[in-house]
Amino acid sequence: MLIERFVQMSWKKRYAVFVEMFVIFVFCASLLTSKAGINVFSALLVLYLIIRSIVDSSFRAQYYRFRLVQYSLCLYITGIVVSLLSLGGLASTGSYLTKSLFLVYLPFLSYLLNSKSNQKAAINGLLIGLVVALIYAFSNLHAIGISSWNGQRIESFWDIGRWGEILCYTLLFFTPIVASVKSIKIRLAMGVVFISALLMLVLSGTRGPLLAFSIVFFFYLLVFNRKVLPIVFFLILVGIVSIYFSNPGMFDAIFERVSSILNFDNQYSNLARLAMWEYALKFSFYNLVNEPSVFLFGVGLDNLFVPLSNYVDSVYGIEKMNSLVQQQFSYRDHHNTVLNLLNIMGFVYLLFCIVGVLLLLKHLCKLSPMDSKEQALAISSKLVLMSFLCIGIPYSNEMSYQTVVAIFFIFFGAQLTRVKK
Repeated sequence: MLIERFVQMSWKKRYAVFVEMFVIFVFCASLLTSKAGINVFSALLVLYLIIRSIVDSSFRAQYYRFRLVQYSLCLYITGIVVSLLSLGGLASTGSYLTKSLFLVYLPFLSYLLNSKSNQKAAINGLLIGLVVALIYAFSNLHAIGISSWNGQRIESFWDIGRWGEILCYTLLFFTPIVASVKSIKIRLAMGVVFISALLMLVLSGTRGPLLAFSIVFFFYLLVFNRKVLPIVFFLILVGIVSIYFSNPGMFDAIFERVSSILNFDNQYSNLARLAMWEYALKFSFYNLVNEPSVFLFGVGLDNLFVPLSNYVDSVYGIEKMNSLVQQQFSYRDHHNTVLNLLNIMGFVYLLFCIVGVLLLLKHLCKLSPMDSKEQALAISSKLVLMSFLCIGIPYSNEMSYQTVVAIFFIFFGAQLTRVKK
């Protein structure tokens, strides 16, 4: 059906459709494999959006009426104004312009995914990107040797932290899609990829994404797919027993990593997080009382180190803090998305973000998909949003490449720019 429609188009229209599909395909594949790919093809999406906005009046009249587009642009512009008024000034504004550009091009990409051919290109790009990234991750594991593996954290094209977080979002995005596939062969093939990705999530050693995936995945099973819950528990049990008897060293390393999530006795990274959160709140309160403009508009992107260092040194002492948590205290971010937004971007911007999340949650709760495929994508959107919020508690994921991945998945499934036919 899609091929017939493509053949019937004029050559100009066919060229435009092909270019759209190609850009979307490579962008989606890049989400799991290439920082440069994301930069290049996001720039092309912005350029395409500008051109269509100028030359296509019907597109302009339709596209800019969507609430997602309006609010995203409003948030982007608010961030520019806030950055200009922050301590960082022009330097922080320059950082914000590039780091939050996804607020401009991801709503447009969501709009382009109204096309079935573009949806197919996006899904294929994601799957191919995931497979390539997993092959590279397994090659890294092979270089170490399974028998020699003793807790080393396995990464892929992304660094460890981003790799684990991106895997978490990708796994949860595809969970309802795999469950909705009717073809047994395709479901088995996707199942193998899914299990391989889950194994790599465990071997990445990223505790926050692993915990978020576990919570949200079992929420999905309890609410949307309860009939497979016993099967999943059985497979998990079989996997644990198999690893325990076949490779006790691997079992001990994984168990030690997972159990460290709740270790606040001698796990200094956990103790440092508690200290960072405590002093982030104290720093915010200090600004509210003594520096109202900094409280409202923040210290600015890439500008937290000096103000926070000075504050901690004045109230506690940097050397004393570093000794307390074994140099694990970070003065460049708070390892918490909400606290980062509060102190770096300011209370005004944080308030806009909270309103945006609440509006998105309201939309997802009221969403009524038209068919089983849309239903699966809608559930995917909810799962990724839940995991994004969970990971934002112990990690900073507000303006980075993994943010692009999460927001793309959320917009893809939420149908916020669905064109009614």
